[in-house]
Amino acid sequence: RLIMEHAMLIAILQANVGTEIGAFFLQNLGKKFDELHSQRQEIENKKLDNLLLLLCHLYTFKVYHCELLYDILYRLCDSFTPKDIDLILVILRSVGFTLRKDDPLALKQLIIRVQKLANEASDMKDDARVRFMLDVLLGIKNNNMSKLPGYDPTHAEHLKKIIKAMFRKGNYVTELKISLEDLLKADERGRWWIVGSAWTGPAPHTSEKDETMKNSLPAFSQEVLDLAKKQRMNTSNRKTIFCILIT
Repeated sequence: RLIMEHAMLIAILQANVGTEIGAFFLQNLGKKFDELHSQRQEIENKKLDNLLLLLCHLYTFKVYHCELLYDILYRLCDSFTPKDIDLILVILRSVGFTLRKDDPLALKQLIIRVQKLANEASDMKDDARVRFMLDVLLGIKNNNMSKLPGYDPTHAEHLKKIIKAMFRKGNYVTELKISLEDLLKADERGRWWIVGSAWTGPAPHTSEKDETMKNSLPAFSQEVLDLAKKQRMNTSNRKTIFCILIT
């Protein structure tokens, strides 16, 4: 419940302040997940469990789209160790029915993938975790809540109702449609989900026409030119218009 209430706070801030709040947490959580998962955690280590639980509750409050969670589920399927099975269960037991509601086709594909992995892994065919996970998946597929022991969405539903009273008038949580790859490569590609943070790669080579235009530019102070550069006015025409407007 404590993790759920922290996720609720982030959702409130995202609605009242801006999407950069949720984006900041998602990027850090995504990178931390990648780091911890790459280290092959022991089953007894609950760091990844808690991290995924926070991500699940952020999804509950619509901070981001289900695409990110499906990416994580497929990442866990790629390695499919006993710890990965535990983590898949953490996600399914927390938000499995919501995933089914938001994207049933993706859930169906996930079930097929997991069943195939379970059949191919001869050493896991009789594993209790695998059997339980398959039961949970089928329960979610058939909308059978009795297959999830201890599943109780009442507290989450209660928080969903009271959270609306904490939004400023006219505000709402803007759902971020971000993939796991977007989060992990944000430093290379830019944070396109935040206005003004997109990165388009290195500027194109200056053409002869641009050089001619550059030579014919009116004289502006270095301070103004530096400001134009800071605002990413990367062509002569843009730079000229910008300088004229602010001088």
